[in-house]
Amino acid sequence: MGSERRKEKLYEIKRLLSFLLLLLTYYGGSNLAWADVSTDKYTTKDGIRYVLHLDQTATVAKFFPSQLNGSEKITIPSSVTFEGIKYTVTEFYLHSKVGDFLKNEEIEECTKVTSISIPATLKTFTPGKFSVDVENHSDKFKLGYEGDHTSFVKQLPNLRYFYVDSNNPYFTEWHNQLLLSKDKTTLYCCPPGQSDPSAVIFTGIKHIGPYAFVGCKLTKFIVPASLESVDDNAFSGFSALQNFENASTIHNNKYQADEAGVLYEFVSSGDGRYEVPFQVVCYPDDMQNRSGYTVYARQIAPFAFDDVTLKSLTIKDVRIRNNNGYTVISKGAFYNADFYNLTIDNQVSAIKEYAFTDATISQPFALGNSEFTEGPATMDIGSYAFFASKIANLILPTRNWSEGSSNTFLINIKDYAFYRSKLYLMALPKLTSEGGAYLTFGKYCFAFTDLPYVGFEGTSTTAPKLHLPEGIFRGCTNLEHLSFDKNSVETIGDYAFNGTKLAKWYFKDQATSLKSIGKYAFAPTLSKKSTNNFNGEQFNINEFSVLETIGEGAFAFCNIDKTLSFYKPSNSTRTLIKKIEPYSFAGNKFKIANLTFGIEEIGSGAFIDNHILERIYIPATTQKITWLDKTIRGGTGDYCGSCQGNLKLNQIIVKNNDRYGTNSNYYLLYDKETKTIIHCAENYGINAIGGGNTTKGVIIENEIPGITGIEQWAFAYNQNFEKIILPSTLTKIGEAAFAYAQNLTSLTIPAKVTTIGNEPLVGCSSCKDVYFMPSTPPTIINQENGTSFIHGNEGHNGVNIYFKKTSESKYLAAKSYINGYTTANYTYKIPFPKEYQVKQKKFTMCHDFDIDCRNSNFAVYAINKYSKANEVPGRSLQRYVPSRIGANNDKYVGVTAMMYQDENDPKYIEDGNWYRIGESDYSTGTKQVTKKDVIGENGENNWLVPCLYPTYVSVVLQKQSYGMKNSKFARYIQDGYVPANKAYLNLNNHPYSSSSAAKELNIVLLDDEENETTDIDAPIVDVNMNKNTEYAVYYNLNGMKVEHPTKGIYICNGKKVVIK
Repeated sequence: MGSERRKEKLYEIKRLLSFLLLLLTYYGGSNLAWADVSTDKYTTKDGIRYVLHLDQTATVAKFFPSQLNGSEKITIPSSVTFEGIKYTVTEFYLHSKVGDFLKNEEIEECTKVTSISIPATLKTFTPGKFSVDVENHSDKFKLGYEGDHTSFVKQLPNLRYFYVDSNNPYFTEWHNQLLLSKDKTTLYCCPPGQSDPSAVIFTGIKHIGPYAFVGCKLTKFIVPASLESVDDNAFSGFSALQNFENASTIHNNKYQADEAGVLYEFVSSGDGRYEVPFQVVCYPDDMQNRSGYTVYARQIAPFAFDDVTLKSLTIKDVRIRNNNGYTVISKGAFYNADFYNLTIDNQVSAIKEYAFTDATISQPFALGNSEFTEGPATMDIGSYAFFASKIANLILPTRNWSEGSSNTFLINIKDYAFYRSKLYLMALPKLTSEGGAYLTFGKYCFAFTDLPYVGFEGTSTTAPKLHLPEGIFRGCTNLEHLSFDKNSVETIGDYAFNGTKLAKWYFKDQATSLKSIGKYAFAPTLSKKSTNNFNGEQFNINEFSVLETIGEGAFAFCNIDKTLSFYKPSNSTRTLIKKIEPYSFAGNKFKIANLTFGIEEIGSGAFIDNHILERIYIPATTQKITWLDKTIRGGTGDYCGSCQGNLKLNQIIVKNNDRYGTNSNYYLLYDKETKTIIHCAENYGINAIGGGNTTKGVIIENEIPGITGIEQWAFAYNQNFEKIILPSTLTKIGEAAFAYAQNLTSLTIPAKVTTIGNEPLVGCSSCKDVYFMPSTPPTIINQENGTSFIHGNEGHNGVNIYFKKTSESKYLAAKSYINGYTTANYTYKIPFPKEYQVKQKKFTMCHDFDIDCRNSNFAVYAINKYSKANEVPGRSLQRYVPSRIGANNDKYVGVTAMMYQDENDPKYIEDGNWYRIGESDYSTGTKQVTKKDVIGENGENNWLVPCLYPTYVSVVLQKQSYGMKNSKFARYIQDGYVPANKAYLNLNNHPYSSSSAAKELNIVLLDDEENETTDIDAPIVDVNMNKNTEYAVYYNLNGMKVEHPTKGIYICNGKKVVIK
């Protein structure tokens, strides 16, 4: 009930839309008419399904036996009312696909029904139709065909009688057993339940309509003398028929049955006599004689042998001659037929559409006898002529019948001619005559066949160039070898060799003739089960002198391993190719792409998924680059749905280009006009420094100042970076900007960012911390249902979203669009690691945002002194660390930190083991300590070197560099790397930097809250001012350095001392 109500509701909406279209048609002067609009709605009453049309007519489409109450007679009313509107019943057409709502419904047999009552309003009665349905998708083709008469037979297998209203102007019946036209000259239906040949007489019938005998159980048909025409499908579905017979008294001159019981059509010789057989009209489906048969006629009529099974029959001489004496095989002539052998002992001029659709011929099949010395000027093989046929071996004419003359012989193979057939061997003609002979091909004509080899050799030198059209060999997964005459191919269409597995580049000798290559011409199908193999030196695309176009995805995944470049004429400075289309060379294996001067545009994903590619050279002429867009995950880009970037790309070299540039190390490609990062080389940093050591991060602002945008997919599939420090000038981040950057551990969104593309961190399963600096959550653009800033299905459960304390309410309100399916932690509290939550345990830290430790149990310090007592004192920063300082705000700050009070201290803060994103000026707190006093204007007073990403310290620098170890600075840096968000002490440019410096340095920290020293528990020591103050460093009890201490109590080497 609910399902019916939903359907009714759906069609209410459709009806409203149709009404609006009618108004548009009426008032807007549109050429649209009601007939152009699909079926409006339907209703079911008294066991009859009606399709209701917009012109207020109705079609009887289906019967429901359960609602007929066991009735043997169905009475079709003249009208049906629905929603207050009266619809006149004008058509009878039982069909499983009338409207979308019938597509998935089963056909039920009304076995008890033996008669139908037809109203005066019925205008058409259609037992069946022949149709072919083609749906062309980017990779998946669905080509179906259906003899729609099956629904009629299935629904009414026992129908025998018709009762026609006497007022019907279109129909009448003969003794209730045949449905006829009003004048009784046209037969519309001899019902399926009719089985007694003696019970029906066809005298007076002049015309037989389509599917008139569908399902009929008669075994013979006596040809009436009055018969003048038969429809192409008149006898289709007449599966019980065994033979035709001529009338015993008056013969029909035009339609005659031969001795075997096969029906022919004859033509007049001009004197009124019918002696010349024009065509064989019908070979009975159930003919008992299957030992052999020979046809002598001008042509095979449409559907003459459809559904015929001749397992042991060889048709040797099908002499089917038209006015020129050449064979014509009409539409559907052998549709769904099954032959062991078929021989055409003549020359063929035409094979019409669907002629051999779904047919089986077990033996090799030759289209004509090559022994003839003459033949037609053309031979046409129609659309779908061999569609889905099981003909493995086909022989086209192997010689030019006009040889020695000036005539041209043309073989036209039309669209889809052999589509999805089992064709395995095909002999194309070697047409060598100077008179000329050539072939033309329709799109997808050999697509999805089993051909392993095709040769196009021996064509005339005067013949036109070959044009290999769209999809000609698409999906031919066995196709490995081709052969062509030199420079005989001019164009290769879209998808021409898509999904084949060519063993090599067979177009090497087409360098001066080939002008264009269509989209996905040589790419694999989506499954990538078979790919073309164009490796080695034979791939000479750089020698093609007239090639102007290489389409989207043309050479995707073709195993090309030769350096990619393009032809540049000697008399020109520019290549003929202006654009590298999207995905055109994706998934290959060349190391270098040297794009030739003259290329103006590079499309999305042009080189994506090449895991060998190391360098790309972009010429000065390039003015548009789309590195990668979202189509890689949808639409055509599904082609590269499993792409993983260019995993070895480490340089993108751009020189003398006004629009695009790179940083000094050639790994960040950016747009000079828009100040946008286009792409970061995925593998930059491997062996980049230190002879085998890796760069594990980047500070964009230090590489390219003023960047305002990160393009979509810009850092996608990055192999090395654990940290990407985004610039403070950034305002927008593109979709999937950092997608699948497998080592990225955290990301800070700068304060000026207002828009972020969908899922910028998709696939970044290691990225567990995201810090938002904007006071208002940025807008997520291009957001789709179920997707967001981060995505739980990509390993992001448990991610931490941090924001400023003052923005807490805004970010909590934005949770739904930020984290999508993930389980995320939203807070402004950034916890100190557990291992550092130990009193007086020292560690270093730095961030690309201000650190605020106030109201916590931790304090932070700068280091700017060294004493010969192997100590470095720390100056308090009053628990607030600026991320950057300096005249240009470009100097990052590293600090030493420690937990100075724990749960045993009276002032311990219960919830105080965290810090937050700073929002204040640097000089805040109980003491107004200035930058200059503590770390200097440019950080010169702070000897700690910040490492925002894992940073390698060279062997030379390590001699004067100290990493944190066991709460001390030690001359030891594990593997030469300082971890991300840490700092190391560098004495190289400061006093006491000699090699005699201690291997370990104690840290002396001054607490800013208690005005007393930390780590100083020893008694006060007396110091003689005249002897011991020259080299030591002294601080007063407020933590201020004292250059020339006088008498009093000070801090020196971590101890309280009294100078006397």
